[in-house]
Amino acid sequence: MGLRFPADLVDSLLCHDGVLEWGNLFPGEPPQPVALIVDH
Repeated sequence: MGLRFPADLVDSLLCHDGVLEWGNLFPGEPPQPVALIVDH
């Protein structure tokens, strides 16, 4: 993408690359994997 992201965001995405099950902790759509975020 040619962008630099904050280290804490990179660390979070490396640990939590989307979810397999959604427990309704947050309203709306479940977190997406990095590949889908990039595509979007």
